[in-house]
Amino acid sequence: MTTPNTIKQLNEPQPVEVKRGEHGTPVSVRLKPVDAQTIHPGNRRRRNSHRQQYRAIRSDGKWMNVVAIEDTWKINDEWWRGSELEIERVYFDVVLENNQRLTIFRDLIRDTWSRQAE
Repeated sequence: MTTPNTIKQLNEPQPVEVKRGEHGTPVSVRLKPVDAQTIHPGNRRRRNSHRQQYRAIRSDGKWMNVVAIEDTWKINDEWWRGSELEIERVYFDVVLENNQRLTIFRDLIRDTWSRQAE
């Protein structure tokens, strides 16, 4: 039996909502609330430590202002595979009002925003 030649994506980006300023840069971010039960089911101690570690980044659905953009870069890759598989993104390393750092990107082909998983 042969295995198809596919790429397995790890740490899949998570969708986020972003309000943009006049130059298209992010000024506010809203993350989807995370259910702590689904992070590490069956391991309360590990789940609690994870919750404490990432509490600041969990907005519980609230908008958080971007206070600084530390870095910006653009990638364009896989263009030779056609428009369905092409990757064209603008990345932003941002600092939120609660001092949490976050990497988000705008998919320029699909016009969507995501948080880069860590």
